[in-house]
Amino acid sequence: MGCHCNPRDDVGGRQAEETCAASTPLLRENVAGHLLFGMGSRDVNTVIVNGRIAMENRTFPWDVAPVYAEAQRAAQSLWRRMDSL
Repeated sequence: MGCHCNPRDDVGGRQAEETCAASTPLLRENVAGHLLFGMGSRDVNTVIVNGRIAMENRTFPWDVAPVYAEAQRAAQSLWRRMDSL
């Protein structure tokens, strides 16, 4: 397991300076397979945006409860509108 950092990934509409993803080592023989099939959001460990840590060790450095509460309210509103169609 290692940390492979990809500079300048687009993360949520912002340009991340580094996105660190834990994976098996990238080798010439397996890089295409990693990129096409093996790597996804579940592999991301740390994200740095504009020099600030946005996520570290798969944990956000702020209270996520208000974000999840707002997302739940938005989802409920969406489902109510969908049910009325």
